[in-house]
Amino acid sequence: MAFPQDGGMEHVTAYSEEPSQQPMVWRDSFPPVLRVVLGLFGLFAILYPAWDLRHALWPVSWWTAFFGFIILGAFSVGSMFLVSAILGRESVFALEKGVLKVDQASPFGRWHIELTSRDIIRTEIITHVWDSGPDTYSLKLHLADGKTLDLPTRRSVTGVEQMLNALNRELK
Repeated sequence: MAFPQDGGMEHVTAYSEEPSQQPMVWRDSFPPVLRVVLGLFGLFAILYPAWDLRHALWPVSWWTAFFGFIILGAFSVGSMFLVSAILGRESVFALEKGVLKVDQASPFGRWHIELTSRDIIRTEIITHVWDSGPDTYSLKLHLADGKTLDLPTRRSVTGVEQMLNALNRELK
């Protein structure tokens, strides 16, 4: 039995090569350590320039606008780090008995969606091209209500094809 190299599916028992009755589960996690690191970078990017350049802002002179733009730029960069730290979602996708159960959580709340074959109009495999490393792949579901849902990203296209085959098999 060949297992996905990137740990994508959790559906085979330890004692048998036959699929178990447990649901297939895919996770897309946002580690708490990453959340803390992004938050600290964001606070640093906002607070350090503001504190260090505070004397250049007062008394008002022609330099105030120049240093104000520097501080404004630091605020925009730092705020993006903070937004990522705060809004990063954890997602769990469980495929069980013809239903795809999607649980998403962030510090602002939890969401639960259950999708059947009637709710999914089409699927497509998306290639994410990176200049700093190998390409990654994900499965995008186009839903009947006009929204899209992205399943977790994988390093190999075969992992995403296995997700797609499992969805097609279960959501008949």
